[in-house]
Amino acid sequence: MYKVIWITWLEHRRTEELCKSFDIPLYIFVYKKNRFLRYLTLSLKTIYKLIIIKPNILFVQNPSLVLSLLAVLCRRTFLKKLVIDSHTSGIFPFGGQYRSLNILSRFIQRHADITIVTNSFLKDIVEQNGGKGFVLPDKIPNLSPTGEIKLKGHTNVVFICSFSWDEPYLEVINAGNLLDKNIVIYITGDNKKATNTLPRELPENIILTGFLSECEYVNLLNAADIIIDLTTREGCLLCGAYEAISLGKPYILSKTRSLTEYFSKGCVHTDNTSHDIASSIKVAIANKKLLQEEICEYRNHMVNKWDTNFNILKKIIRF
Repeated sequence: MYKVIWITWLEHRRTEELCKSFDIPLYIFVYKKNRFLRYLTLSLKTIYKLIIIKPNILFVQNPSLVLSLLAVLCRRTFLKKLVIDSHTSGIFPFGGQYRSLNILSRFIQRHADITIVTNSFLKDIVEQNGGKGFVLPDKIPNLSPTGEIKLKGHTNVVFICSFSWDEPYLEVINAGNLLDKNIVIYITGDNKKATNTLPRELPENIILTGFLSECEYVNLLNAADIIIDLTTREGCLLCGAYEAISLGKPYILSKTRSLTEYFSKGCVHTDNTSHDIASSIKVAIANKKLLQEEICEYRNHMVNKWDTNFNILKKIIRF
């Protein structure tokens, strides 16, 4: 009987969903003090867990790049098989701007037995780098709103944001100036990260929510008419798209290759400019009923497709 475990140094809904689907234990090791002590402490905890459990198969989440490297180095001593679930930032650390981290990422891809990625663009990258890739997008989450909340606009749009470098939040803010003031855009996330880049005065139809708890976040999405999730990064399938589909909300996504290939129903694709974002919001509002109908059918298609891919992956891993 194979012993299979998953270790991560970062909490993430995708990892939790995959562990439930595989029915394997998940060990989340977290340490929030200085970086050196964090890596040392978490590495020792990870090695100790491998020694105690002696798993045949280990899954890890990348990021962390350090955890993934540690797993590769432990591969011959402790494991029969190593599976790494790599997010876009695991394949392209810090957006691919550091040569040393890119070399490290390619080394990890070559030495994992399987690198799971969310789309074909990333799979091609893994295989160009000498690894073995497998495409398994995120699972449609089961979101459960706990109550209704009243929003301010006649039409309410939620832009899912973390104020990261790849999110065109300034363009979304500028789009507010191009829309009727009855169309209110709520921007989620800890806006303190972007204090130096945000304009001193926001359009009156732009509301920054600040950091929200999971419950508050889901209730806000459920109250929205339209959900937006944008990125300038290629190869990134946005969590907000899955959340919108789960709740049956029309959604707007960036016009990247990966997003246009995978999300084809119930949504509007936009360039990351204020004018195109504003135009896409208007299109989504005008076609709201049709987009909602598409989502209902599309959700079933995505669930069935995910189940098929997941079963193929289990056979490949052989446990």
